[in-house]
Amino acid sequence: MVNGNTWPYLDVERRRYRFRVLNGCQARFLTLDFSGVPGIEVWQIGNEGGFLAEPVDLTTRTGGRLLMSPAERADLIIDFTAVPNGNYVLRNLGPDEPFGGGQPDEDFAPADPDSTGQVIKFRVQARRGLDLTTPPRFLRLPAIDPLPAATVSRPLALLEEMSMSFADAPAEAVLGTIVGDPNAGPGTWMKRMWSEPTPRTLLLAPPRCGSSTTPRPTRIRCTCTKSCSRLSIASRSSSTRQARRLKFFLARHHDRRSPGKRDSRTP
Repeated sequence: MVNGNTWPYLDVERRRYRFRVLNGCQARFLTLDFSGVPGIEVWQIGNEGGFLAEPVDLTTRTGGRLLMSPAERADLIIDFTAVPNGNYVLRNLGPDEPFGGGQPDEDFAPADPDSTGQVIKFRVQARRGLDLTTPPRFLRLPAIDPLPAATVSRPLALLEEMSMSFADAPAEAVLGTIVGDPNAGPGTWMKRMWSEPTPRTLLLAPPRCGSSTTPRPTRIRCTCTKSCSRLSIASRSSSTRQARRLKFFLARHHDRRSPGKRDSRTP
């Protein structure tokens, strides 16, 4: 479904367009696949935090694929200039089940190509007039403000709380703080219903650290985050799909009412 319509079509000319994409699924990851459109170029210039440091050529870097978690945004420039006239379907290769990482056709079966694997049809037509927009590779995006030094560190873990009514069934994902190093041995986890970052707060937020085999996107509202580094941590499971990844984020709070704050947008 796109903008309330099931398997819609969109008439486009052979020129560049800017698309703001939001994964509105409640629990499904999407892998948008533009590779089936000959001659297309897809560039990402932003996400839910605002503009990226520079345009990213998804056609070259990822083969025209874009992985999007639930509620994730992507600011794209799609160039149809070299696409022949005709009809082309944008595909979704994400699984019809909880996403456990990996690649379609290798680690999981992609979405049903006759239903959930179809997103929208582009009906490409000849361009009328000149395309005066700037090619994405030449765009100069606004500079990203440097973050200040951290003053507080909070290691967080997102764990699935199991249902008390159904066997082996998760009831909800709960965020909590960790005392101790999970790589060295058992630690203490304390349940928190919310966590509000303050200015210059360092958040250590592992989206998949814990008992869940399903990745849980971690977002902090009313603030922007920056991924600083990534560290592998041990998993008790023998499955490579359940390998844990620990992401470190720097977060700084902005007043949403302040004008001119490009990076104050929130999901």
